[in-house]
Amino acid sequence: MRAYDSSTDEESTGSVSEIKSSTDSDSKINWNEVHLNFNRGVPIKTQWQELCFNRDVSYSSFYHQYRRRYKPQPVVTMRLVHNPGEKIFFDFADGISFTNRTNGEKTKTQLFVGVMPFSGLTKGEFLLDQKQLSMLPAVENIFHQIGGVPRYAVFDNLKSAVNKAHIYDPDTNQSMIEFANHWGFAVLPARPYKPRDKAAVEAGIGVIQIQFFQEVRDSTFYSLGELNNRFKEFLEKLNQSLMKDHGGVSRIDRFSSERSILQTLMVTNFELSAWKTCKVHPDCHVQVEN
Repeated sequence: MRAYDSSTDEESTGSVSEIKSSTDSDSKINWNEVHLNFNRGVPIKTQWQELCFNRDVSYSSFYHQYRRRYKPQPVVTMRLVHNPGEKIFFDFADGISFTNRTNGEKTKTQLFVGVMPFSGLTKGEFLLDQKQLSMLPAVENIFHQIGGVPRYAVFDNLKSAVNKAHIYDPDTNQSMIEFANHWGFAVLPARPYKPRDKAAVEAGIGVIQIQFFQEVRDSTFYSLGELNNRFKEFLEKLNQSLMKDHGGVSRIDRFSSERSILQTLMVTNFELSAWKTCKVHPDCHVQVEN
């Protein structure tokens, strides 16, 4: 005869009661509403905290119960193929502040980045703002650094480049059109809410934020020029570093096949014009700068 083991019944009973308790708790949850909220952007963990705050239901149990009912849908994307020397992507991100030596006041900056998508060559600098007076000279600096001008420039929907964003027919502002005509490239505004359209520059900014921002996290900069000098050194190292995804070739090596395809630089830089719609007064005059 087999000896009677009471612990087996206790473990079995505990296991059954645990499953029953979990099932009872799950039956009181409106999973359809959870799914609707998730599609609206409410994270599953947030909903678990709201629905199961006073229940003995773990997050992993809640998550698996939800996924058992609603399987994750695979995200299908289209792979973009970039030709050498054809495009350059531009975008802004929050920058690093520098400190006034006299009073210790900190000044915020904006990080402006340009990336050649074929080679991954990354250029940029920190600016005081995103206005045209700051951005357009920064674009010209990048053109001079790469030694030419691509045929197309993809900009995010910035006020300094685009008056009105639209998925099919964006309205590029007049000054940007004149700037593009001067340098001989076409402006391609990115589609709104489609960051993958400019994935190259998004990835470039991510690399800078992960590497450079952490590299200088304990440093104090006392001028914009000092910050940009340190950033220039970082970009030189970044562009010369080997990339595993491209067989151990650096960005600067891949860019060597693009340089000859770029359009030649203009002799003079662009002179910015300010465009404004003026109201005609009763005396048939318009007012410009008071």
